[in-house]
Amino acid sequence: MPSKARPSKATRETPRTQNGVPPKTSRGIRTRAALLAAAREEFEAEGYAAANVLGITRRAGVSNGTFYFYFPSKESIFLEMIQHVLTDISESPRRVIQAPRVQRGTAVAERIARVHKIYIDNFIENSRFIRLVEEAANLNETVRKLRRDIRRTQIGVAARDFASMQKAGLIDPEIDVAVMAEVLGSMVYNAAYVIAFLDEDADREAIEACLTLVEVRALKLKRGRPRTTAATGGAQVPPRQAHQDV
Repeated sequence: MPSKARPSKATRETPRTQNGVPPKTSRGIRTRAALLAAAREEFEAEGYAAANVLGITRRAGVSNGTFYFYFPSKESIFLEMIQHVLTDISESPRRVIQAPRVQRGTAVAERIARVHKIYIDNFIENSRFIRLVEEAANLNETVRKLRRDIRRTQIGVAARDFASMQKAGLIDPEIDVAVMAEVLGSMVYNAAYVIAFLDEDADREAIEACLTLVEVRALKLKRGRPRTTAATGGAQVPPRQAHQDV
């Protein structure tokens, strides 16, 4: 019998039961986290269509009744996993890189390169699950819509970051930040997809360098110091993050 699954990095979130009330005991929290970890193992091993609740509970070492206390269906636990994993892939560069106050445009370029690297690391680490989501999106309309909505949210975050950079005088003020976020996000996602799935011999270092070069030129990144604004009392305005990949 498979051993009890341990909660993975991709399943750390606020635990909730089926009726939306968080478990009140540490045991309840652990059980729900174990179910999420076991579900990821089951889905990645069997595929979306073949995975089932019995397989999840066997991996977690709990009863079917326990599963249904926390989740109403196989689909519900899968949707929660998608929300958490895909969001984490794109948001973790923001958490890892607590950007200092930007002094020069070159610092922004360096941060863009680091964000690309962390994002691609995350993509490769979660590549099996990403492939699973793409498979499920072709079979399940709810999955497809969730995938789209997560992406739109991430594009919005990137657009706000670019707008912040414009206010700081770091990038071209004429750029349509929404369109730029869409284009650059798609570029980085597809580069990561190629590295993870299509070409095991791809020169990742060269690809990452090219991604940064293209983004810096597309944004028309300024090399001088960011300007000050009256709204900030003369303080420099740092962007929250150079770029959010989706």
